[in-house]
Amino acid sequence: MKQAERKQAYIVGIAGESAGGKSTLADSLEKGLAGYKVKMFHLDEYFKEAEERPVIQGFLDGKMYRDDNHPDTLKWSRFHGDLEKAAGEACSRGQGRKVHRLKRAEIGGQCLEESV
Repeated sequence: MKQAERKQAYIVGIAGESAGGKSTLADSLEKGLAGYKVKMFHLDEYFKEAEERPVIQGFLDGKMYRDDNHPDTLKWSRFHGDLEKAAGEACSRGQGRKVHRLKRAEIGGQCLEESV
């Protein structure tokens, strides 16, 4: 199928713990999707400042550690804004009508025209 014939935009999310290979997988997908318009969002770009991130106590040593796997370690509103902007750009090119918005652990469908 030629690029001009593609009318649908897709958003693919990859989840997993820190250093679990998400970026490696995403980079491989991006290479495999050569010829498609791909927009990558790496959550590493949305980390809060170190002093704003949650901490957790190690159960073996009792030391306090920054918990970069906790959902509150990220700037979710900035991520959602960037995601909606990219989805809006896709819709303006006629490549989609709906965006599924992630809110922490729950996913709900929402019409893009209502959210942008």
